[in-house]
Amino acid sequence: MIHEQDVQKLLNYITSHFGIDPERWFRPEGYQSIALAILDSIYSTGNRYTGVLNLVNRYRGLRANEGSHPEADTATDLIEAFYRWGGVDEFVLKTNNRWRTSSQIHAPYKAYAALEAAKVLAGHSIESISDVVGRFDSRESREHSDIAREWLMITGQSSALTWSYFLMLVGVPGVKADRMIVRFVTHVLERPKEISRHEASRLIEEVADIMCVNYIYLDHTIWRFQSGRPYLQEDSSPFE
Repeated sequence: MIHEQDVQKLLNYITSHFGIDPERWFRPEGYQSIALAILDSIYSTGNRYTGVLNLVNRYRGLRANEGSHPEADTATDLIEAFYRWGGVDEFVLKTNNRWRTSSQIHAPYKAYAALEAAKVLAGHSIESISDVVGRFDSRESREHSDIAREWLMITGQSSALTWSYFLMLVGVPGVKADRMIVRFVTHVLERPKEISRHEASRLIEEVADIMCVNYIYLDHTIWRFQSGRPYLQEDSSPFE
């Protein structure tokens, strides 16, 4: 249950640190490719983002070497690349990334999860950005659709973090309540224990609604702030 006093406390902190003009905030780039968004979202959890970008860029290079345009790759394009290159193990070798879906030594590679995610989307004819935006324009569809449930059943994806992040990467408004967001909200509200991901995301969305700003922009600004990155455009102040 969301309490009004928590929303107000969070709102006060955010406006005092970030200001009220989202034009001053850094914007996440996102993708126009379903394939790239799948890879970024699946590989992003539990790892440094520079490593995620290295993986995505290796895929881009491999596809470009085939004479293709990775910036427009669909879910089916990603599936076909996996099989053309020899399956999950060969994908791991070609992209030089051995990250796994958990810390267990025999856990499946993240490459396996990425392939399964692509299969889920392709199986429901989700191939383009417009397909995603058109299908998931409501909270109900984002959280309780067959597609969401199938994604969450993939090994290592049950927390819904990667699903939420995938949607955000293609422009569907949302909050990725990862450890950065959870810690931020917990700190601001001075809770003795970390709040749940669900509560953290709902609180950030409530604040964004009050401020009339895009959920994704506020999420990204908090992430930059919490990770020690610049969170306002150079030479800008939230009070100017």
